[in-house]
Amino acid sequence: MSSIPQPAAQQSADMRTATSNRPRLILVEDNDSVRSATELFLKLEGYDTRGAASVAEAEALFGTMERGEIVIADYHLDERNTGLDMLMRLRAKAGYDVPGIVLSGDLPSVLRMVKATVPNCIFLSKPVDTAALINAIEELSSALRKRE
Repeated sequence: MSSIPQPAAQQSADMRTATSNRPRLILVEDNDSVRSATELFLKLEGYDTRGAASVAEAEALFGTMERGEIVIADYHLDERNTGLDMLMRLRAKAGYDVPGIVLSGDLPSVLRMVKATVPNCIFLSKPVDTAALINAIEELSSALRKRE
């Protein structure tokens, strides 16, 4: 039995619905090539993704952030800021535990420094396994939907 092809308008509507159910992402990565590659991957996966190369750029994006968005940040951003510090400042300002994913090339050291559990935050090792990243996004997104 062959499948009947859907009209282009229906396929487009289905894609918009699938994408609208996904959280918007803010990717904070100071390495241009890593940021570009990760942003491209996430967009190809259907996520509305906005990238920032610095904490200052990220903070400008945070001004337009809405509940349900997820922050993905490199741990080592610059001499004064970590991605986790930035996320915690955002949470204090927003008044809720903004969901976050923190990426690090030296994850064991980072986890030793972070003594307490960070709620609504997932730590992943770099280079990032794309399946693990998508799973982390979906896990945080699912938790958000359950709270609504």
